[in-house]
Amino acid sequence: MPYGLVKSEPSYGSLADHMAVGHEPWDGVFFYHSVTEKKIVGTVDVVWEADPDGPDRGGKFFSIDVPAVASLARPGPVTEIKSNPKLEEMILFRQGRLSVSPVRETRWQEIITMTGGLQT
Repeated sequence: MPYGLVKSEPSYGSLADHMAVGHEPWDGVFFYHSVTEKKIVGTVDVVWEADPDGPDRGGKFFSIDVPAVASLARPGPVTEIKSNPKLEEMILFRQGRLSVSPVRETRWQEIITMTGGLQT
């Protein structure tokens, strides 16, 4: 199963907003609050492939539907994750402007472990 990380500003589509909508079976995508919080807060599922973003007429931007699955027992601040030698090579730290990035399974498991697991 592929794993990934998707970023969203907490004031515009937080994990709590997604949790209120409901959820689908877990498909391995971390949910990251960017800008003001900078921490991994839970997991979401991708329920279909990306579609062109409605307002983008140039075909540069896409959107995905990501119902929430679970919160992490304890959010993982980017400073803590970055200081972990097992995670320092994550794309999140090399290309921070990406909204979606892949996560290796070993790194996925490390983040789950260091944050105390998932809470549904």
